Amino acid sequence: MPEPAAFERIMVAVGDGSCAAQLVVSVAGLASTAADVLLVYVSDCNVCCGAMDHTALHEHERKLLQSLVESLSSRGVRARSELRVTTSGRVAAHLLDAAAEWRADLLVAPAGRAGPILGRPWRRVLAKLLNDAECPVLVLPGHPHDAQAPPPSTRLWWRQPG
Repeated sequence: MPEPAAFERIMVAVGDGSCAAQLVVSVAGLASTAADVLLVYVSDCNVCCGAMDHTALHEHERKLLQSLVESLSSRGVRARSELRVTTSGRVAAHLLDAAAEWRADLLVAPAGRAGPILGRPWRRVLAKLLNDAECPVLVLPGHPHDAQAPPPSTRLWWRQPG
């Protein structure tokens, strides 16, 4: 009989793809064969394309999500993805909503600044996730060569609600 997964529903906040390979390896290590993974990318169209949101404008994000799902699947992890678009700048709120709607029991996010949130400090998004998530939050270290990553002593955060 397979060992029960510590986390059965892992939601991953996906950034620009600069640390995608590292994110996949880390999430695959957390997820057992009994776990489901939801990759969520929130595109802030207030920054990238304004009110002119159009499917073709988000093809890069869709391809990134598809490649991450395929990479996790090749490692034996059941994964799917979701692209959310906001024009309000409320990226953290969309990520929190997705985690609550999916009933995630772990929310994973990269520590480095996420690309699609240009002009929006990613650390502010992380703070909101850490403070307001209804499930535990794991913030993974950024890529070692990421100038936006926090200093090494503060690169891994964990918060459990309660």
